[in-house]
Amino acid sequence: MLNQDAKDILKAGISISNALSDGFQLGDIGSLMDLPAAISDWSVGVENLKASIIDEAGRAEIVAYVTAEFDIPDDKLEAVIEKTIAWLDTTYGLYLTWSEV
Repeated sequence: MLNQDAKDILKAGISISNALSDGFQLGDIGSLMDLPAAISDWSVGVENLKASIIDEAGRAEIVAYVTAEFDIPDDKLEAVIEKTIAWLDTTYGLYLTWSEV
């Protein structure tokens, strides 16, 4: 299960990605407001993310969180990015399955 530190890291990355998706603009500086929470207890959040990607339920929670938070003006590009995230999740799950054999 994702803890708040992991969500803060994901949220900062998503917020900055959303802001920069249409090129850098002065209003994008506000997205940097999520960085302090992401940096605070960074190692705890990273360890939680590492633990979450190992099992299918944890990856599903990460994908659901990222998909819910990620919203850029270009809907076609957003759909492609979300499909890519789903593909990465499936590919990593397959890797874990084969690595157990």
